[in-house]
Amino acid sequence: MKGCLSYEIVRLMGTGLSPQAACDQAVYPFVEKLKKRYGKAGEFSLVALNNQGEWGVATNVEFTFAAGNQDAAPQIFMANPGPSQTTVIEPISAEWLEAYAKRIKAPVE
Repeated sequence: MKGCLSYEIVRLMGTGLSPQAACDQAVYPFVEKLKKRYGKAGEFSLVALNNQGEWGVATNVEFTFAAGNQDAAPQIFMANPGPSQTTVIEPISAEWLEAYAKRIKAPVE
C-alpha cells in the first residue's frame, strides 16, 4: 500500500503541488477510506522530497524524522496529524531528545 501512496505523492508533485501538500492530499483521504471500509487504519508515515530540496511528511501517528537541505542544517522534527487533513510539524525540544536518549540507553526489562 505504501508503494501506491508513494506513487500518488510523486504524481501529485508532478502536477505542481509541494511535497507537503502532495503528502497531505494523498495520505489523509486514504486513511479515512481505510477507516470507513475496515473500521481502522494501520500506521502510515510517508516522507517526500523534490529536486529543489523541499520535503514534506504526512502521518496518522506521532512520527519523528530528520531533515535538512542546502539552506538548513539537519534537524529532528516531530510530525502529527493536524486539523483538516494537514500535518503539524515542529522541531523536537531538548527535553524530548534527552528523554529519548535515556529511553534507548536504559536496560531492557
